[in-house]
Amino acid sequence: MPAKKDPRTPFGVAIRSKRKARGLSQAELSALCGWSQAKLSQLETGDRMPSLLDVVALAPPLEVDPSWLSMLAIESLKAA
Repeated sequence: MPAKKDPRTPFGVAIRSKRKARGLSQAELSALCGWSQAKLSQLETGDRMPSLLDVVALAPPLEVDPSWLSMLAIESLKAA
């Protein structure tokens, strides 16, 4: 089993924190978004940058405003 990676981007840190606060596993949140667990893991670790569609899919199950997630996505792109 591969070692768990810590989030490296503001977006990844935020979605992992919100997911855990809501008591959701990666498998549960990815299912709610219609994604594979691998995609969510890549978004959390920063191995994949989020698209606008990713932001829109994540906002409702995490109970956050899409504009907040968009801001974090932009910050993550600047840091890359």
